[in-house]
Amino acid sequence: MRSHDFKTLCKQPSQTALACSALKKAKPVISNVPAQDKPVSDERSNPLRQAVTIAICSRNRAAALQATLASLQHVAIPTDYDVELVLVDNGSTDGTHEIMQRFRFPGATVKVVREDRTGLSHARNRAVLESAGKVLLFSDDDIRFPIDWIKQMASPIFSDNADAVAGGVKLAQSLERPWATELHRSWLASTESIDRSSPERLVGANMAIRRRILEKLGGFDVMLGAGALGFAEETLLAQQIIALGGTIAPAWAVCVEHHPDLSRLQRDSYLEAAVKMGQSEGYIDHHWYHLPCSWLRGYLKLSAIYFKLWRFQLKNRQACRHQEGSPAKELILRRDLASWRFRMSERGSPLRYAKSGETTPMGHVP
Repeated sequence: MRSHDFKTLCKQPSQTALACSALKKAKPVISNVPAQDKPVSDERSNPLRQAVTIAICSRNRAAALQATLASLQHVAIPTDYDVELVLVDNGSTDGTHEIMQRFRFPGATVKVVREDRTGLSHARNRAVLESAGKVLLFSDDDIRFPIDWIKQMASPIFSDNADAVAGGVKLAQSLERPWATELHRSWLASTESIDRSSPERLVGANMAIRRRILEKLGGFDVMLGAGALGFAEETLLAQQIIALGGTIAPAWAVCVEHHPDLSRLQRDSYLEAAVKMGQSEGYIDHHWYHLPCSWLRGYLKLSAIYFKLWRFQLKNRQACRHQEGSPAKELILRRDLASWRFRMSERGSPLRYAKSGETTPMGHVP
């Protein structure tokens, strides 16, 4: 993949950037919680300040969020950092918003924002828009943090050794299962399958990104992620960062613990994830990589995958009836089936990115 000069790539703003620009004109729903320390400095007014924004988004997951925020309170705030926490309520109808408003993070500024457009990418883009930090540190609403999380994730960017940092994610021990393979765990956000030395993928549960990079890219593609196609918004973003000539540094030792809901282990949940994973990968294959998909090739591929899936399920009836989990091969076949079906459905549709390896979109990203 080619690297490109920042200025050349950014002459034309991305559609997501235009959407963010439109958001600035709208009146945001924001609740500022008084800081227990000095506020975060906007990097545009004080470019030397080591300012970090932590962004956590949630929708109707009040109990999980409360446990996550309780863990965050034990994280050390570096004495030479200004830290801001942006909590985005993505249209919740339970007690999520109230939990956010009550939360205090000693030594940091807390800002609560409501983003009613459903989708994790919409919520994260709003977090970026409302933030002031030079470094954006993202996590999820079902995470437990190590005490040195902020310093270890942000320092490679502040020292100009990276433009993004891929942190480690491991599954909570209570959710480990004998049948779980690397694939099963990676679909629950485990980072064990990512290249140890040169990561080309980020996981939203634990990643840090230079603000300037996010602004150049226009944020996360709102067609991807939870609430949209389902996955891979950070995967595409990582590819865009690399296309810009940016560097993603590994920080696997800075590992958070993921506590997804127990229902995520159910067979039905894995089958649903396979479809969403396939659709998300199909979107990237079509719109980012511009992989060809003729009618004949697509038909032959779909037929072959359908046959392999039918044969596998016939030979493994018992394994395909367990309440928890699903055979890895079955998940891969269902993922590939969904990917090719999505690519077939997108044939002839306007491409959203100019060409593979570039960041200028062509179509409208709502």
